[in-house]
Amino acid sequence: MARVDFVYPWFLPQPTSVSNSGLRRIQAIGDYVSCIRQAEEAATITKVGFLFDSRGTNATPGICRVGIQTVNTSGNPSGTWLGYTDYTADSTNFPNFSGLNLDITANGTASITRGQLYAIVIKAESGTWNSTNNLGFTTLFAGAGQYVTTFPTMKAVVNGVVNNNNNPQPHPNIYCESSSATYGNSQISPTNITSWNSGATPDEIGVKFSLESSWTTNFNVLGMQGILGVTNSAATATMKLYDSSSTLLQSKSFTATELFAGNAGAGMRTLMFDTATLSSLTPGSTYRLTLEVTSASLGFTSFLQVNFPNNTVGRAFVGGGTYIKTQRTNAGAWTDTDTAVPAWKLIISAATASGGGAATEPRVGLNAGLN
Repeated sequence: MARVDFVYPWFLPQPTSVSNSGLRRIQAIGDYVSCIRQAEEAATITKVGFLFDSRGTNATPGICRVGIQTVNTSGNPSGTWLGYTDYTADSTNFPNFSGLNLDITANGTASITRGQLYAIVIKAESGTWNSTNNLGFTTLFAGAGQYVTTFPTMKAVVNGVVNNNNNPQPHPNIYCESSSATYGNSQISPTNITSWNSGATPDEIGVKFSLESSWTTNFNVLGMQGILGVTNSAATATMKLYDSSSTLLQSKSFTATELFAGNAGAGMRTLMFDTATLSSLTPGSTYRLTLEVTSASLGFTSFLQVNFPNNTVGRAFVGGGTYIKTQRTNAGAWTDTDTAVPAWKLIISAATASGGGAATEPRVGLNAGLN
């Protein structure tokens, strides 16, 4: 039976900083923020979601239009709306620092076809927009790994000035929905977890996970890729894999040299188990992969954590599987959190599915609606 290696969950964002590298503040009539995407399938879009930052100090600018536009030959929003709803830009519709999910069915029907380019658009439509009457949107965070792409991309006009970002970037923090699926990057916000060492509470942190039972017949966990910062060149840690009864299945200790790699800053670090020690795992069963810091004061200085507004958003990245934060102190009881997860991904080797198709993982756009 053939095997295939993959990273799981593929679409989970891996921010390298809590800094918002893409704050866009619309402050003049005609300003907008948008995300240009290509349709994976035919759909009728009914909602648009995004991470809203804040209103200006005089926070009643007027009408904000939210919806879907076609894309012109220059790759920008065309100005032709397929469907939209106008919202008063007040604290009821745009509460500060919140994940919003807005209906866009008041005007038109936003139907898209497979392969079509379309623009998710949030636009200052009418009223009095200026430097104090405005809306700010968290559009992206600094990131790493396969989540950094040139497309989908952000397009914006801010204070009448084109403010596009066509360079490689994390997927924009804007998405849309049909009645059954979500397309794009659902709302996340990163947290930097600091002062993590063997004397800390907790001292062992990781992910509790299960793979959807229909994907494959069995699999191995080869290792992980995570956004980690190391205190200094004396840091040490042990990566562990447990079953649902907390029986240790795999373990690999890492020296200071292996972890530090000459760079103490937060960045992508790949840690691998010895292939001779791999256990055969079963889809549908629950496991934990953790890092236990083994230096009292010279462990990991930090790791980046991804936070979700609710557990439905977190489940969108794994379909029928599980992928949540788990932690404990001094080998005690586990504490699980289903609205957060370390910015880590598993490196998995899996047998092909019994039907002959290669083992894959769900795409957020096609397998998991957030409605």
